[in-house]
Amino acid sequence: MSKGKIITIKDYNIQLPDLPDKSEVLFVNELPRNQYWRRQEYPSYFHDFDPRKTKAFAKETYYNSDRELIALSEQDSLVVQRLLQTENKRRMYGVYMMINGKLEWCCPDYYYNLQWCQMKDLPEKYGRYRRVQNEFLTVYHWAKFQDWITAVIEAKCKKSGVTQIMSGAFLNEATYQEGFELLLASKEFDHAKDVAMAYLFHAFDNLPMIMKPLVRKRNLHEIIFGKPVDSVNTKTATKSPGKTLNTRISAQKTKPTCFDGPVVKRGWADEFPKWWEASKVSPQKAYTKMIETVKLQQRKNGLLIFTSYLPELCRYQGFYEFRNFGIHIQVSKLIKTLIINLR
Repeated sequence: MSKGKIITIKDYNIQLPDLPDKSEVLFVNELPRNQYWRRQEYPSYFHDFDPRKTKAFAKETYYNSDRELIALSEQDSLVVQRLLQTENKRRMYGVYMMINGKLEWCCPDYYYNLQWCQMKDLPEKYGRYRRVQNEFLTVYHWAKFQDWITAVIEAKCKKSGVTQIMSGAFLNEATYQEGFELLLASKEFDHAKDVAMAYLFHAFDNLPMIMKPLVRKRNLHEIIFGKPVDSVNTKTATKSPGKTLNTRISAQKTKPTCFDGPVVKRGWADEFPKWWEASKVSPQKAYTKMIETVKLQQRKNGLLIFTSYLPELCRYQGFYEFRNFGIHIQVSKLIKTLIINLR
């Protein structure tokens, strides 16, 4: 197995994973003109398999009159088992693929977005591969494992799909990691709830049942993956089979202490410079509070990500503060992704 190369994204050198066996590289046997992203097609029984209803390793695969998968043969059960293992590996470690004759690494969160996250209110159900989006999430993925990085600022272009893919990235980790606290906030609480969380819920609702963990609680701004609770006032998903993860994704109200509470594993502050204009929340004060939520004393425990576009002129207080965090941020016109170094 050959060592992966080092790539440079926004002036940061990122070590890619080791190169896999050729058989694990997507589209490797295609002609260059046919080497483009397309979703992996799996048998219908993979999507229809419901651990709560379907009997695995049965004598034969059987659907009832309502087209519900009641039983899965031994051979088909082994196929589902193998495919699920493959998907879990790709969503955790990413996958190499050939794109127009070039070998590229698709990072875990972006693969999950492309393969499994249906998009809301768009003509196409699933996204197309866009290198700029992959690079965006590659920096985010890389920063998770750097002990000296507790926060990332990702500048984005308008209408670049960042909110969509970040929602998918949160959903990816939340549906396989245990004990994670993933919080998000935007310029207004309604924006976080009605946009980012709506994207996330739409993607979750359209996942195959076998990829859905148990849901303990769900409402318009929060979902908790864990053992279901029977309550007339709580929307539960007792029909969702899977692991008990004790993981939470929640949209928080826009305020400096929005991420206070348990130690945050992932915190996402969207449209951060606009917080002042929309909700009269100082980005400087909010940042000072937030940065402590992903640390245990001086040890990194999680990662913050701030997403927004950076205008040339600071017309509002929020943008002025955003550009002047002092020693924590190195501002450069040539670097659109800024890493906050808190040694």
